[in-house]
Amino acid sequence: MEIYIISLLIGFREGDLFNVVVLDFPENSRYYIGTVYSACSDERGDIYVAGSEGVLKLSSNGTVLQVNKKIHNCLKIICLKDKIYVFASPIIGKYHVQMLYVLDNNLRILYSKILNEYEPYDFMFGIGKASYADGKIYVVGWGYIPTGSIITLYEIPTKARHGIECDFNNNGILDIGDVVLCLRYVIGSYMTNVRCDLNHNGITDIGDCVLLLEMLTGK
Repeated sequence: MEIYIISLLIGFREGDLFNVVVLDFPENSRYYIGTVYSACSDERGDIYVAGSEGVLKLSSNGTVLQVNKKIHNCLKIICLKDKIYVFASPIIGKYHVQMLYVLDNNLRILYSKILNEYEPYDFMFGIGKASYADGKIYVVGWGYIPTGSIITLYEIPTKARHGIECDFNNNGILDIGDVVLCLRYVIGSYMTNVRCDLNHNGITDIGDCVLLLEMLTGK
């Protein structure tokens, strides 16, 4: 299935058939997700649409099934089996960050992680598609710093064991070092910069460290 986005028009092509669904929700609607940037479909034919104010799940005929408005500035989205990977550029504190959200097919947040190391500058994703090959997702982002811009190609493993999205020390596994770094974020100045807000309360806190330990020990 190919998906085309033009403003709030979503077009679906299957074979020689082309169907256009008009999504025109008013701003006070619970299904309003702002400016639409990207879309993908899963193996069942359901459609996931990423926008500036959330993610929308539609059936193949355009019926709204779910909405998640907890995440913002969702610029790229890709579906792989029962998981939806959303690459967003929300504002945390004063600056944009490059953030990965992993959702289930009911749009519940499973994991979240800031991909760029925290710096007092804007780091963003652009509009477009993420690519998938050999068990990995490839996505490009960039940062604006005083000396110019930084372009980063991220390689996201999708077959890693549970919790790899919280691999703070970037050694390929979830280990006690990640818990230690989470504690540092809690007691340090990065507390409001959501590195791994597993309990989704808007900050990195001791509850996230406890969840990390549970993931590490398999409880």
